[in-house]
Amino acid sequence: MSDELEEMVDQLAIQQHSGRTKLDQYRDFRELFRGSDLGRRVLHDILFWGHLHRTTAAANNDGTSDPYETYRREGERKMALNIWYRSLIEPSLQPREQRSPLATKTEGE
Repeated sequence: MSDELEEMVDQLAIQQHSGRTKLDQYRDFRELFRGSDLGRRVLHDILFWGHLHRTTAAANNDGTSDPYETYRREGERKMALNIWYRSLIEPSLQPREQRSPLATKTEGE
């Protein structure tokens, strides 16, 4: 493995716990995949490789279904959809604290 690839793999565990929010992730993905023509072209390639334009069902040469190839393609589709979703849907902000509806009433009510 090249030094660059080894370094990237080592960073995976660190970044997993880096404190990035879902909103940070959305902004990063949106900038990367929708912020330029190059990013959009790469996203289209990923969506193509993820079988979004065709079925994931696979068949053997004899016409019987091939569940293993279908599962593999479904995994590719899931990854492509994850990337696309992360660049399209801005996450909603979660409330910082939960309030009871009864807590908002005044004493006289």
